[in-house]
Amino acid sequence: MAVSEGELEAALQGKTPEQQKLIKYFMAPDGCLSRNISDEEYDKIVWDKINALNLKQKAVVKTGFDESQGNEIPPVEFRHWHFDKGTLKKRGLDGLFRSSAYQVTWLFFGAGQVFVYQYTLHLNGDEKNERTEKYCYEDITGFSAVSESTEAEYRESGRGSLNKEAAGNRKFIRHDVFHLIVLGDKFECDMVNNDETAEKIRAMKAKLREKNG
Repeated sequence: MAVSEGELEAALQGKTPEQQKLIKYFMAPDGCLSRNISDEEYDKIVWDKINALNLKQKAVVKTGFDESQGNEIPPVEFRHWHFDKGTLKKRGLDGLFRSSAYQVTWLFFGAGQVFVYQYTLHLNGDEKNERTEKYCYEDITGFSAVSESTEAEYRESGRGSLNKEAAGNRKFIRHDVFHLIVLGDKFECDMVNNDETAEKIRAMKAKLREKNG
């Protein structure tokens, strides 16, 4: 995503010093004279912010889930970068895609319902989105992990200026999404598809089969 100095200045206007630092990570050219933060520094800023929010406890409060009644299976957390339209995007030196938004979703499995809380933090501004849902087991038709492609412009981390091959070109970002499917609708959230999350989804499917017979 090639930007002019004017576009960068406009994006920085009215932002806090930390927000400006994060915006420059995505929009300002990399190079030997650049003071852009590294991929690892960006990750640490995000992790520290997310961990300070204590989102599991916030999820319990927001959904009204009664922990004293116990969990049918252990609570499930999914977290990953959110690649929605309007977010800034960049591929790091490690080959991983990052964005200016990070999403955390908690699912609690009560006796009769699944309680869902989702929090999306936008690092390049003050926007924070929260969503709570409750689903009866009999209304749920399935759980699944889906690999999706999002067409988007993104920068490339690296020495020197913007990678010319990526500049101005629209490319596809592959990312994984969890789906909770109900009749005529679905809830989705960003996730990392690995052995740990695959095991969580298997446990969710087993519980759904048990509940729905």
